[in-house]
Amino acid sequence: MLENISTYLLKEDYRLSILPYGLHILKYKSVLDVTDKEALIKMPKNTVKVLGSDLKLVTLDKLEVLITGKIKKVEIIEH
Repeated sequence: MLENISTYLLKEDYRLSILPYGLHILKYKSVLDVTDKEALIKMPKNTVKVLGSDLKLVTLDKLEVLITGKIKKVEIIEH
């Protein structure tokens, strides 16, 4: 079963994980804009807009980014 789950997760275009301290994004393309109140992250097929306060961006590697702070809203903007 674990093999099936990991195979499914690897096929995803991207993944958003809401954490107690922020938002983890896997398989992003680029960071479009970041302020302490808003972050725009380009994804393979859309854009993620994060609204909140005290937002900070931590790039984990080429595929992962972590946005910390008080997340109030996450929007998916279709292209």
